[in-house]
Amino acid sequence: TGAHKMYAGAWGADDKAYFGGRWYRNGSGGGFGWWDPATETSGGFWKPLSNFQITHMTAANENRYIVISARRKQDEILKKPTPKEGALFIFDTVTGTIIRQDKPVLNVIGPGPVAAVGQRVVGWTQPMGQSEFSILWGLDVTTGKVMFRNSLPFPLPIQLGSNQKENFDFRLGPDRHIWTMMAFENSRNLTNGHLVRIHPEDGSIQVVGKLRQG
Repeated sequence: TGAHKMYAGAWGADDKAYFGGRWYRNGSGGGFGWWDPATETSGGFWKPLSNFQITHMTAANENRYIVISARRKQDEILKKPTPKEGALFIFDTVTGTIIRQDKPVLNVIGPGPVAAVGQRVVGWTQPMGQSEFSILWGLDVTTGKVMFRNSLPFPLPIQLGSNQKENFDFRLGPDRHIWTMMAFENSRNLTNGHLVRIHPEDGSIQVVGKLRQG
């Protein structure tokens, strides 16, 4: 794929490992690729994502769909117009193609970190030009219908488009809820943040506990 920085990965229903990141040197935007351990073959592409950059990824609907969360980016090679906002790309492991582009939240650099429970994809993002609140969203991957957009009165604790070195995670737990950290003090600092779990149907948040340094 030409992706030098790998930011995201997921396992497909076709028993292939999928990954994505930033294209460097002779390409632009996000490189998306896969590895088939059974045949020891690989493949991928970057041109459909030349004006986007992959930041996060998850598998949905029994791993049939690879949900690619990508931020908008200036296309340095193919010179496509810079998108108004980031988007989700839905890759079907059965057809081997991107079947749809979704924008669960407008006016965002990217949809942000994503995790899936069945056909429900949950993400967390930050509107452009805003630092006081963030948006937790849910989407049905089979239809593209947005299930909820919940405004949270504190910012996303990561910067979309950074080198993604923050101490942060957003993932599915064994209880079929999304687990992450939130800093309710209107800060990006998670040192004294709260461990929470998110219900995938409505985005409701349950605080599990507060983590303190030391």
